[in-house]
Amino acid sequence: MRILFATLQRAERFSNDPAADFAGALPRALAARGHQVAVVTPASGAPTPEGTGRKHRLSLGLKGRSGSGTCQEIPHPDGFSLFVVDAPQLGPAMTNEELDLPERVAAFGHAALLCCKPLGFSPEVIHVNDWRLGPLCALLEEKYRDLPELNGCGTVFTFHDVEGPRLFPPEAMMSLGLDWSLFTPDHLEFSGKVSFLKAGLVFADRITTGSRRFAAEIKVPPAGRGLEHLLRERGDDLRGIPHGLEARAFDAGPEAPLPQQQPAGSSAFKSACKAALQQSLGLPVVAEHPLVAAVLPFSGRAGFDLLLQAAPELLQLDIQLVLSGRGDPAVESAVQDLATRFPHRLAVRLADEREVAKDVLSGADVALFPAREAPYAPFLLAALRLGAIPVARTTGMLADTVEDFSQGEGCGFVFERPEAPELLAALRRALRVMASPDGQNALRAAGMSLDLSWDIPARRYEALYREAAALRR
Repeated sequence: MRILFATLQRAERFSNDPAADFAGALPRALAARGHQVAVVTPASGAPTPEGTGRKHRLSLGLKGRSGSGTCQEIPHPDGFSLFVVDAPQLGPAMTNEELDLPERVAAFGHAALLCCKPLGFSPEVIHVNDWRLGPLCALLEEKYRDLPELNGCGTVFTFHDVEGPRLFPPEAMMSLGLDWSLFTPDHLEFSGKVSFLKAGLVFADRITTGSRRFAAEIKVPPAGRGLEHLLRERGDDLRGIPHGLEARAFDAGPEAPLPQQQPAGSSAFKSACKAALQQSLGLPVVAEHPLVAAVLPFSGRAGFDLLLQAAPELLQLDIQLVLSGRGDPAVESAVQDLATRFPHRLAVRLADEREVAKDVLSGADVALFPAREAPYAPFLLAALRLGAIPVARTTGMLADTVEDFSQGEGCGFVFERPEAPELLAALRRALRVMASPDGQNALRAAGMSLDLSWDIPARRYEALYREAAALRR
C-alpha cells in the first residue's frame, strides 16, 4: 500500500516521547513488509539524512495571507521516504504552545497535504500521528479532499493519551484556516475551546491508541476525560493496537561488556548484571536476595503512591528494593529519607527513567508496574526483554501484555485494584514462585519468548489501512 505518515516529531532511537517513538518505529516496520511509505515531517522534526531530491515550492495561504514553503523527498536507509517540509512557521522550537502550536499545525498540515502532488505521491491512506495533528484530518476533509491525489485516500488517526492534550482559544480556528461552522460540540469545540484531539476523533476514518485495554477504559469516565461519549460513538472505529519495542532499544546489559558475553536472560547474564547494579547502588552484593526494581515517574498516575504506602511492609521482606525515576522534589526528598533508614534494603536513583532503565532492569529479578493508567508501557517491554519478571496492575498496556503466572503458564503476576495490599500480595506470590530455580527460569523464559517486535503491530495496521482505504473507494 501507499502510506503517508504525518508526524511533527520522529525519533531514530528510543525516547521519552511515545509519539516520536511511534513515528520512528512503525514506518520502518511497514517498509520492511513491502509497503511504499512516506513520512512527512517538518525540517525541525528530527535529524534527517542528506537530501538528494530537489526542493519544490509550496504556496501556503494562512490566515488569509499569502505564504510559501518547500518540500523535499529524502530516501531513508531503512527503506521509506522522508517528505521534509519547511516554512517560516515551522521553527525549531515552540516558546508558548498555546500561541505557537495552532500556527505550527496549520503550516504543517497544509504543507503535508500539498506536498503529495509535486513529490508524485498519491496515498491510499494517510496516518496522522498524535493529538497535535488532529486538525490535519479536518483540513483534509474541508479543504483538500477534491485534489485528485487525495480524493480516494482513507485516514487513520493515532492518539497516545487523553490526559495531556491541551485546549486552545476559539481564535485557533482562524489560525488553522478552518471554518467557524466547525466550532461546535459535534466537531472541534470542547468546554468553550478548540480541541485538536477531538478534531482527529471526529474526522478520521479509523482511530487507534496503543492499548486494547486503554481503548476500552477511556469509553467511561473518568478515564475518558470528558470525551467518553464521543469515544463510545466511534466505538466500532476505535482500535487498541499495542506498540512494539525495536530490536535496537534497550540492548541487553550494562554498558560494560559482560564476562564471556553471556546471552541476555541467562542465569549468568542476570547474576553478572545484578552484582554490577548492587555494587553501583551501594547495596550488599548478595545473590540470594531478590532484587526488586521500580523504574517509573514518581507520580500518582504511575502508581508511585502505592509503592510508598507499601514500603514499610515491602522493606520487611527478604528483598532489596531499587526505586528509580524523577518527580516532585518533596516526593524525591521523602524517598531519599526512606533510603537513609534502610541503607542495606533500599537504593534510590534519581534520574530520567530512560537513562537508567537498561542497567536497572538488566540487574533486577522483579520489576514493579503499579500504574493507575498505562496507555503505553515501554519499560514493561524492556523488563520482559531483559529478563525482569513483572508484577503489574491490570490496566492499559500492562493488562494487554502480562498474563498472570498460574498453572505453570504466564510471564508475570498481576493485581486488579490500585491498593497497596494488592501490590504486596502479588509480589509475595512472585517471590514464592521465584524461590524455586525452575519457577524463576520458567517465568523468565516465558517473558523473553514473547514477540515484542513491531511486526505484529505493523500487520494490524495493514488491516486497518485496508479498511480505511476501502471506505473511500
